[in-house]
Amino acid sequence: MLTGGSLPSGRAAQDKHQQAVQRAEAGIRRLTKESEEINFRTVACAAGVSLDFLYAHTDLRKRIETLRGQQWTENQSPPQAPSARIHRLDSRVIVSGSCRLCRG
Repeated sequence: MLTGGSLPSGRAAQDKHQQAVQRAEAGIRRLTKESEEINFRTVACAAGVSLDFLYAHTDLRKRIETLRGQQWTENQSPPQAPSARIHRLDSRVIVSGSCRLCRG
């Protein structure tokens, strides 16, 4: 019997998962609309979800990979990978929640 309006744990988990999927989809739409770079980190930041969540969710993963690939035309090449030090610093900024997309 439910008390206090709480949901059974299985239902609550499903609802939480669905909300995360919806946030990720909304983040992808927002980044696309604003012509922002699409990759796993920018989507995770914009949606407030983890990288692990995006990689584990097959449909979202394929969509991000497709959109990421479409950003580059034959005349453009993807940006060169940043040095390991810059990547580590960038990761810290994103993890801390101070990326400019998260401030919106």
